[in-house]
Amino acid sequence: MYTGNKDTKLYIVGLSFEKANQQIRNKYSITKEKTTDLLAEAKANDLQSIVVLSTCNRTEIFGFVPHPYIIIELLCKHSKGSVDDLMKYVYIYKQDEAADHIFEVAAGIKSQVLGDYEIISQLKNAAKLSKQFGVLDGYMGRLLDFVIQSSKEIKNQTTISGGTTSTSYAGVQYVKEKFAKLNGIKITVLGAGDIGKSTLKNLIQYTDCENIKLINRTKEKAIELAKESNEIIVGDYDNLKTELEDQDILFACSSASEHIIRTEHMPSGNLTIIDLSLPNNVDGIVEELPQIDLVILDDLSSVTDSTLELRKLEIPKATKIIETHKEEYTKWLSHRQYTPVIHGLQETLKTIQEAEVKVATKNNPELADFANQMSEKMIQKITNRFALHLKNEPEMANQSIAVIKEVFNINLE
Repeated sequence: MYTGNKDTKLYIVGLSFEKANQQIRNKYSITKEKTTDLLAEAKANDLQSIVVLSTCNRTEIFGFVPHPYIIIELLCKHSKGSVDDLMKYVYIYKQDEAADHIFEVAAGIKSQVLGDYEIISQLKNAAKLSKQFGVLDGYMGRLLDFVIQSSKEIKNQTTISGGTTSTSYAGVQYVKEKFAKLNGIKITVLGAGDIGKSTLKNLIQYTDCENIKLINRTKEKAIELAKESNEIIVGDYDNLKTELEDQDILFACSSASEHIIRTEHMPSGNLTIIDLSLPNNVDGIVEELPQIDLVILDDLSSVTDSTLELRKLEIPKATKIIETHKEEYTKWLSHRQYTPVIHGLQETLKTIQEAEVKVATKNNPELADFANQMSEKMIQKITNRFALHLKNEPEMANQSIAVIKEVFNINLE
């Protein structure tokens, strides 16, 4: 796994639903505000590449660093968890194993709900933010390009993302199973971000509910989103208790970093709350109220549908697609690692060119331009042929590079 810097390697440090329950994941979730602080610190410390992926099912940071402890420190500094606790749940992947992990996460193979396709938009947003802060170099950017393309092909060429493929869909499945019918049931969605949008889409597409209320801290955003369907009305966040008083179901999907739904907001009547947020939007103490049925993300892991076994059969197909894109990325890397020596050869030949042209045209300076043009074409042909040789004869590449470096005294340190 060539990174363009001999002192760095690709590392992933993270924790997920596989080993850490939701309470633990809450501690290590990183808000958008904290993510920007973390990336700014990474930039100030001249880190090559850092990407923060913090979702409801996992928090992980990956990048090119000299040692994984650099990432561990960043993760704990910008979350609410300690290093000691993290080590009980953490996974650390290095180089090729790390690249494999990113491909599988993006494909939904390692999701709490198999085939979850929401992760790819979260990964794209994470990469975009890293690029804005100048901590997404060409090597990481190219890796994520292959990862995203692989995920897209898996979605288009397999059925691994059919059926229950997101936590929001699983939440909708839960209420469909609990209530005999949703027609006439009053449902509120709190949050107009990605999870909120997905929940609205699933409610409209997979239920007969005709009474959906959308509440968002920024009301203008809710109003804009509500224009997409006649079934959505907009509620008032500042009057949350009043808005929830006559509701039957609440989907909590906000990206708030603290509990925004507390006991004082609870209605007197029965209310089923599906908390899809991480950290949790809902204060867990509300579960003690007899009229409240609180469901959190980990509760939804048992919600499946009839397509689950069929989707499991698609994993080998998805893995084969991943392998194809990994091979392409490996080829790209092998070509990139030849670039320094090719540039070194080019610069050495130019030095020779300048000296030889100067001597050859000493008595005829008017020929200098012509001599430079001809010799530059020769230099380009020589370096192009060398590059083509490295590409077409990879098994001889290391030996050829060693010879060129020795003959032309090329020092890449």
